[in-house]
Formats: sequence, structure tokens, C-alpha cells
Amino acid sequence: IETLVIPTLSSDSLLSYYAVPYLGCENLKTLEASYSDLKRIDNEAFATITHAIVSQGASVGELHDESETLKKITYGLGVTSISSIGNGAVTEVVILNKDVEISSRTELFGGYRLSVERVVLPAGMQTLPAKMFYGASAVKSVVLPTAITEIPSYFFYNCTTLESVEIPAGVPTIGDKAFR
Repeated sequence: IETLVIPTLSSDSLLSYYAVPYLGCENLKTLEASYSDLKRIDNEAFATITHAIVSQGASVGELHDESETLKKITYGLGVTSISSIGNGAVTEVVILNKDVEISSRTELFGGYRLSVERVVLPAGMQTLPAKMFYGASAVKSVVLPTAITEIPSYFFYNCTTLESVEIPAGVPTIGDKAFR
């Protein structure tokens, strides 16, 4: 088994590293579950997982930030709010819900321990949070939503590793110091 979808764990359940081989999951690479269920999976169970798909959740925060193998997190259509990405080895973040509420914290993708290099924002998202990538020390590539009409001030401010940004055609406004 390379992909495991967990519909719902009971409130007292915990998927641990020791259960993974018994489920036939020695080669488990992708795990999909709600945020609350993913938080009930111990860090060691993430030993082989490279991609976590958060299918639903409100106020989604850090997700197993000590995992050395988790490289990609996809936030599904059922995720309504993201408060923190967390730290760790994650290098790619994909957000699918165009109506997701994203924290206005200045260092959502910034911070010295965050290793996210590529971010894909949902195509239908119309408004970008100010300072979303402020001080991001690892981000190299960002795919912006096709529906935006503005890149806010300080959006990529002090994002020193940025190499490529896909700006949709027809964006009339780029805010003050958006790329400084």
C-alpha cells in the first residue's frame, strides 16, 4: 500500500509507527485524513510518508513538524482556515480551497526554520493576504491564483530566495514593496 485514506479516527485512536507494518503499509507514501485525525498520528508513523493530504479542518495549524520525510502537504477543499504551516522538511504546499482563510501572521511562509520551497495557491482565490511571504527564507517558486487583481504591499518582502512567480495576465496592481 502506497496511499492510505483515513475517513475518521475515533477520538481515542492513535495510528502509531508500530501499527503501520501490520496494515500492510511498509511502503506508505501518501496519507489522507482530516486535520484532527492527522494530529492523532504519532510522528514516528510518518517515517515513510512524503505527502500528507489534509482533507478537511478548521484552523489547521502545524502538522508533524518533526518529520524528516514529509515533503508535501496538500490542503483539500474541506480545509476552511490555515493558521500555521509549521516547521520541518516540507518543501511544497498546495492549497485547493479558493475560499480558505489564511492567517494574517506575517510569517505564514516566513521564518528561519520553515523549508517550504514551492507554494501553489488555489486558482479561484481572489484576495491575497498581505505579507503572506514576508521574510520567507526558503520559498523559491509561487504559483499565484488566476483570479487575483492585486499583489498586496509587502507580499514577498525580504523573500531572498524567490526565483519564480507565476503572475496571472491582467493583474493591474502590485503593492508598495511587494517584491523588495
